[in-house]
Amino acid sequence: MQDNLILLTNDDGINSDGIKALYKHFRKIFKILVIAPINQKSGVGCGLTLSKEIEVIKYKDKDIEGYAVNGTPVDCIKIALNSLLSKPPKFVISGINQGRNTGFNIFYSGTVAGALEAALNNINSISVSLNSYTSKNFEFAAIFTSILVKTIINSNLREKVTLNVNIPAVEIEKIKGIKITKQGLGHFRDRYVTEERDSKFLIMRQVEENYIMSPEDEDDYFLNQNYITITPLKLTLTDYNQFNEVKKLISPILESENINKLLTNQINFIKSSEFD
Repeated sequence: MQDNLILLTNDDGINSDGIKALYKHFRKIFKILVIAPINQKSGVGCGLTLSKEIEVIKYKDKDIEGYAVNGTPVDCIKIALNSLLSKPPKFVISGINQGRNTGFNIFYSGTVAGALEAALNNINSISVSLNSYTSKNFEFAAIFTSILVKTIINSNLREKVTLNVNIPAVEIEKIKGIKITKQGLGHFRDRYVTEERDSKFLIMRQVEENYIMSPEDEDDYFLNQNYITITPLKLTLTDYNQFNEVKKLISPILESENINKLLTNQINFIKSSEFD
């Protein structure tokens, strides 16, 4: 492991203001490697490129320097670990995202996916998002991220866990504090508009302005109250509380003495039904 190296990625693209704010603050303290998509990749989740070559180019402007990838955030992490680095980095930061990543949104988020991919490789990581789709003031979010990382970088987070951080887009004096929260079920109301043109159907997803949530959705609730929220995320989705219920539900199959015989009888029944 490279003791002083932090890897930065995101899903908004290497030219976005959020990652440039992180680069500005972290380059003063740590050795930095930036590897991020060359363009916008919001909503790709944990997707990766399988069927084509991935172009990687050296990128530099007055605000940032690193590698731009014609791929997803997960591609970026995989390329860094397998092609660019001889040893894994000390820490990975994915962000700062333009817009919250709470509730169901984390399943779609390329920002969160980049951090999870690092956790999958046993590298401590965080994903960071600003709760605004319009504000370009990432300064406070970058400063808080630097404080958080300096606090936890030498700790031993449990393997395959990442921290999902969401920061209110308000003045510093309006921040109420920090809350460690559970992932809620908050989500946007989707609407799809269909247009027929030249014998084709064109479908456009439009996000309704109203966001569906309840007070039980801790991450959204406290974020809306101007708290910084930190949610520990793990990679496994197994619902251990449902083990016994599922066993009970499929007990007729589980208790079958010969599953092969059961399958064979069903296949023969299907075949015989085809001629009826």
